[in-house]
Amino acid sequence: MNWFTLLKQPELRTGSKVTTNLSSTSDNQPDEPCKKKLLDYQEKLKNAKGLLTNLHSELYLFGIKQGERKSKYGGLIREEVEFYRSEFGSTFDKLPEEVACKALKMLSEMSGNKTRLNKQIGDKYWCEVVREIADFETLMVFEIRLTIMTDDNSGPTVMALKHQLSVPFDEMRANITQHSMLLDKMDWR
Repeated sequence: MNWFTLLKQPELRTGSKVTTNLSSTSDNQPDEPCKKKLLDYQEKLKNAKGLLTNLHSELYLFGIKQGERKSKYGGLIREEVEFYRSEFGSTFDKLPEEVACKALKMLSEMSGNKTRLNKQIGDKYWCEVVREIADFETLMVFEIRLTIMTDDNSGPTVMALKHQLSVPFDEMRANITQHSMLLDKMDWR
C-alpha cells in the first residue's frame, strides 16, 4: 500500500476538533468600542503638539492646551486644543454606547471646508460637529470639533474635542496656498 492510498482511507486520518462559542465575548474585544474610540481621540488631543505654535499653556481643569506666536506679517497666530471630558457625576460613563456611535458617525461624515452639524442623538443627547474655515475681519479660523451635550443643544457638555487655529490673512496668503491642506493636518480623526 502506498502513502496516497493511506490518505484516502478516512479511518486512518487524524486531526483535531476545534469548537468555538460565538456568544461569549473575549477580553480582546471591548464592550463599548465607540466610547473607547472617543477616549482614544481624547488621548490623541491631550498629547497633541502645536501645528503652527508651541502649545505651552495648559488648563487641565478644563482640558485645554493653548499656544500663540507672532506672525512675521503682524498679528498673532493662536492655536487651541481641547480634550474635555466631564467627570462630574460620571457623565461620560453614563453616555450610552449607541449615542457615542451616532456621534462618531456624524464625525466621520464631515468633509470639505465647511461642515457644521448640530442634531439630537438619543433621548437626551445632542451632538455638534464642525469642520470649517471661517474668516473674521483680519483672521482666518480653522476648526475641527466634536461636542456631545446632554438635554438640549445648550446643555451640560459630556465631551468636547477640538483643534482650532486663528491665523492672520497675510500669513495665510504668504505660506499656505491650499487652505484645506491645513485643515487636513489639523484633523485628529
